[in-house]
Amino acid sequence: MLRSEQGHALLAALMVVVLLTALGTAGLTIATYSRQASAGELDRTQALYVADAGIELALRKLKVDPLWRDGFTGLPFGGGMIEEVTVTELSPRSESSVRVKVYSAGSYPAGTPRARKRVEAEVTISYNPFMCCKGVTDKGGVHIAGERPGDELTISSTTAVIGDDAQPTNLIFGGAGGSTPSLLTLTVKESMMQSGPVVSGNVYTRGNVYITTDSGCKSGSVVVNGGIWAGGTVAVSSQSPHVNPGDLVTGGTHTLDDPGQIPYFPASISATETAKAYYRAIAESYGADHYFSGDYRFTSSELQNMNGVYFVNGKAIIDGYYSNYTGRATIVAATYIEFRNGAYLSTNDPVNNVRGLISLRDTFFYGNNNPVQAIILCGDTLCTSERDSVWIDGAVTTWAFEPATIGAGGRRHGPCWRHGVPANTRLTYNAQLFKCYPPGMPYTVTIDSWKEL
Repeated sequence: MLRSEQGHALLAALMVVVLLTALGTAGLTIATYSRQASAGELDRTQALYVADAGIELALRKLKVDPLWRDGFTGLPFGGGMIEEVTVTELSPRSESSVRVKVYSAGSYPAGTPRARKRVEAEVTISYNPFMCCKGVTDKGGVHIAGERPGDELTISSTTAVIGDDAQPTNLIFGGAGGSTPSLLTLTVKESMMQSGPVVSGNVYTRGNVYITTDSGCKSGSVVVNGGIWAGGTVAVSSQSPHVNPGDLVTGGTHTLDDPGQIPYFPASISATETAKAYYRAIAESYGADHYFSGDYRFTSSELQNMNGVYFVNGKAIIDGYYSNYTGRATIVAATYIEFRNGAYLSTNDPVNNVRGLISLRDTFFYGNNNPVQAIILCGDTLCTSERDSVWIDGAVTTWAFEPATIGAGGRRHGPCWRHGVPANTRLTYNAQLFKCYPPGMPYTVTIDSWKEL
């Protein structure tokens, strides 16, 4: 009986030992699997971070150059590898924006990866709203901001200044806001022939508008060959007994229901140290030869073939005949951009080639510039000469516009000597150049969707 009980106890002990051993082995296996699962999850998370980083790097490049499509491969990041980034257009480019899809594949760790992840984002890249005036009109043109509350802009001419019959161009005069509304005055000057229009296109402004003619103008004279949309009042009169005031604006006058639809000038375009450092960094990202520490006169070969952003920490000078340029490039000047001595800057292929010109202060045109095909962004005053012919074909965005004679008598306004009328100034809008999106302009990147694949 005792031996039987001892046998049962031994058997029970052995069973307990076997059970404990099995439980221990299972626990160890579970712990091992848990550690492996945790490590695998960590690897997958790290790979996802690496893939996301590829999207972020692409967005940084697209914010500088909306037409960047090169992508990249094999870029080490955070202990992993951005294996591939591609950028493809989702729809045809408009005059204000372009939509793209960004794809990125990341792996972790580098060398012998244990995890891979893929992500995709759909993105819209847009011009600064003031440059394309979204919300008011879907067409670009000449955009003038106004420098202070109650700012005035006066354009008087015997010829078209904004647009022409072949290229109708909108004039958008923002004004700076404040308690005193801005005032836009457009006047057709006396001429032996029928005069005007000053604007071939529509006019949009937050403030008031005054339209008139000189006494010598003949019947049929037109000031605005289009309509006027104003947030304030519109007054139309004529000093000429031969002109019917009702004929001066062909498209009628209208109330701009929401003056706030006209956005404000991009605040980043000013001669601050922050702006200079920003553009210097962008220029140097294209190469050390894209930065100039002082005034610089661009040579013919440089202007003919350029790509990327060039920053001149001083005055940028263009003073020659440069036809049929190629490449997509923007020149940024910390002080002035000057077109001298009949400078001519044009392209035969505006679909694929463009020059952007950004002056953090002023831009001067004198000496019969015919034409200058470019997208111009001027941080202070755009100055043209009354004695010379100036044709800018592309798009113009500026704080102020002074049809002026440089260095002659008259009233000083910023860098310009105001003196007379711009008898031969013509600013026209070229949609093809605008769609070519010069690099370095103020762009907004909006993420429409972002997902793991």
